[in-house]
Amino acid sequence: MAKKTEIERPSKVTGVQLKRESATKAVLTWVNNSSTKRPYSGLYVELSVDGKKWKQLGKVLSKSTTKLNIAIKQGHKYKARVRPKNSKGYPVSSKKYPGGWKKSGSINNPKAGAPKPVSNLKAKKNDATSRIELRWKNNEATNREYDNVFIYVKIDDEDDYEEVSSSKAASYIYDAVPGHTYRFRIEAHNDKGFSSPVESESVYIPPLKPIAPKSMTAERKSDNRIALDWVADSTAGREAANFVVERSVDGGAWSSIAEVGAVEAMTDTGAYANHSYRYRVYAKNATGTAGYAYSDTIVTTPAAPGTPVGDRLGDGTAKIAIPNTARNVTYTEVQRYEPEYDAWAEPVALAGRVTSWADASAPTDSAVQYRARNVHGEGNGALCSPWSALSGKIVPKGRPKAPTLVYPDARAVVRDDGMTVEVSWRHNPVDGSAQTAAQVRITWGGRSAVVAVAGAASRAVINLASLGVSLNQQLEWAVRTRGAYRATAEPDSDNMSPWSEARAMTVCRAPSVAFVLPSAAGYAGDLSEIDSIIGAPDGTEEDADADDFGEVEPPDVTDEEEEEGSGLPYALVTDFPLAVQLDYSDDSGELAQCTVTVSDSTGAAVYVHDMGDSETGEITRHDWAPQNRARYTFEVSARSTSTLSASATITVLTDFELPKRASLEIEEDRDRGWLALTPRVKDYQDGAEVDGIDIWRVVGSEEVRIAHDLVDGQTFIDRYAPLNADFSYRTAVYSRSGTYRTVDHPGSLRTPYAFFYYGESIARGIWNPEESFDLSRSRRYLWQFADREYPVLFDGGGKGESRSFSFHLESGPEVAPFVAMMDCPSVVYKSLDGRVMHCAVDVSGSIDHVARSQYGDLTVKITRVDGDAL
Repeated sequence: MAKKTEIERPSKVTGVQLKRESATKAVLTWVNNSSTKRPYSGLYVELSVDGKKWKQLGKVLSKSTTKLNIAIKQGHKYKARVRPKNSKGYPVSSKKYPGGWKKSGSINNPKAGAPKPVSNLKAKKNDATSRIELRWKNNEATNREYDNVFIYVKIDDEDDYEEVSSSKAASYIYDAVPGHTYRFRIEAHNDKGFSSPVESESVYIPPLKPIAPKSMTAERKSDNRIALDWVADSTAGREAANFVVERSVDGGAWSSIAEVGAVEAMTDTGAYANHSYRYRVYAKNATGTAGYAYSDTIVTTPAAPGTPVGDRLGDGTAKIAIPNTARNVTYTEVQRYEPEYDAWAEPVALAGRVTSWADASAPTDSAVQYRARNVHGEGNGALCSPWSALSGKIVPKGRPKAPTLVYPDARAVVRDDGMTVEVSWRHNPVDGSAQTAAQVRITWGGRSAVVAVAGAASRAVINLASLGVSLNQQLEWAVRTRGAYRATAEPDSDNMSPWSEARAMTVCRAPSVAFVLPSAAGYAGDLSEIDSIIGAPDGTEEDADADDFGEVEPPDVTDEEEEEGSGLPYALVTDFPLAVQLDYSDDSGELAQCTVTVSDSTGAAVYVHDMGDSETGEITRHDWAPQNRARYTFEVSARSTSTLSASATITVLTDFELPKRASLEIEEDRDRGWLALTPRVKDYQDGAEVDGIDIWRVVGSEEVRIAHDLVDGQTFIDRYAPLNADFSYRTAVYSRSGTYRTVDHPGSLRTPYAFFYYGESIARGIWNPEESFDLSRSRRYLWQFADREYPVLFDGGGKGESRSFSFHLESGPEVAPFVAMMDCPSVVYKSLDGRVMHCAVDVSGSIDHVARSQYGDLTVKITRVDGDAL
């Protein structure tokens, strides 16, 4: 979304000019300065006649107006001014342009008989008194006498003259203020109007020597910006044309940093951290200079100390040296860090600039690091340098801390492998030295033993049998270590760390498991003969043909005996349900859970059978239907109540008798838009007895199972078969063993109606061939950003599909199902072109109350919604 421009007050107009074109007309022109940021919404024009009150001319002018014709009368003087406006108000007002107005010069429009202009106008200055004496000659004539002589002055090239006096005299004394330029204009006046104006030469009155500023302040905004303000003396005629600012750094010599105009503020952007600054300012003009005004001293942030370095003393004290050359330091803060615990101590404030410090409270059992910073001032206004880098680790001299136990976990059950267990730990020195020795303590049944470990080894194998620990015994173990530190004045054992935590474990024997069923005695033939059993399955998938269900004698099948060889054992499975029986033994517990996983010849898991805590189970064809003449691997994973586990595998070959074939009777119901499907099995066929029939509907590449476990002659209604489209049905005939045959049957349903199914009801109608549709991305959003030319796309996917079409209905009963459908939230729509979908439906139409038996078109709008496969 584009960012809206924030407008400001309008800019002033410029170039305002008022010109007399005739005795009755004057033209006012100006230049507009409208912009996108400072637009105009309209313009005001006011007129002053004979120096009297300003009055508005007409209505507010259009924002683009730059010219205005003004009606004038003879015998008068005119002056105009212009001001724009917008929703923020008028232009910023100033002393020169009060109210944001911009004025024109004056014009005269005299009548016949107006006075003649004066002559010989002279303006003479007096530098001593700052007065200007004006003299001129009045030129009165018969019938053109003067009523008054008006005197006007313009100071420093202002826009227009201002009246200062009126009389019939031929001279005037004007009290000027030094430091300005003056120009005068004189006009004679009578009842016929004003004479032509007469202007003097410009007169410049030099300024007097300025007066020193009254005061000066300095304020630190940042280490690189110091704001300076001073109060100038405002005595008229002694104003400063410029101010000169000087600076002293760290109490050194003064040097000029800026000469600014007649202002009372500036910002020093040349300051830096770690210094002190003082400023002074003096005024100057063309006549001379004045004295100084001084600021207080301003201090910037002190520099950070260098990285501390240090060592540990014998009593545990940590002593550090701090490289520190900062200026203006009130105190130095030092802070201790314990890296092992990621813990910071409270900072310690040390008065003045500190270069060394001894920390007598440093911990004696862990390494420490230090950092420091300098501070100027106190409280919230204090200036703090950045912290220094952390010192290197300062390591105490002493025994290590208790080691950390690594393996086994607390309360672990350890497998008995000849009654030895392995334990491991981590040495925790405080002085950084490697482990030089360790001891492992074993405690059980009120007894204990200590096993010594030499050198830096962090693991040990404990022979529990030699210690007298029995099977299924719970015990505890702990460890202590020694580093390089050796205190000669203390017993040798005291140089070792404290004992670690005591961790419990139980020593148990792993269980064993083996398959009883399926039995490896099923087949133990030569491996070279396996291919005759697990060759490619033949005849398990086929297409329906007229001869498949005729009176055809089944081919003879000759069984050949397999000679046993010396190959690996296999279990031969020829029938289902398949019994599973395990041989499980456990010296340390009972069976808690076992699972049988079946994998195909590629190693991919195809079925998982959960047997719980039982050693027997059964797999039916409803659980898993294996392929015929295929090889599978059965793996059992058994877990004991001791938490230990065992596993076993066996290879299984399948050799089933295929089931009989089934035909499929398909009956159309065009009025209700569905098909009745009835599978039929001929008794004379060879093959295993049928234990269930499944039916899939196949539309293109999509397959949906619509019927499960049908029996011979059982009819299934396919409500959602597509209309007027090509599709097929696939029947799968299962034997009790799980083997199956599949056959494809072409399907077709031709009808002029489109259908809606809701609950157990149906609404239908003859579909108007014209249809409108709207497809969209349901989670797509467009966002407009101010810095982007085009919108940015956020697409979360999803689809939206809605369609509108009409049904032609001929009677009230045909309309009723559509009305009732609006009470049911779940609707399935079947179109004439084969589409079947879940949808939300809206219905609209009209009723002919004169010919109630005549109905026209009913308009239906559907919106597709998500739902299960149909």
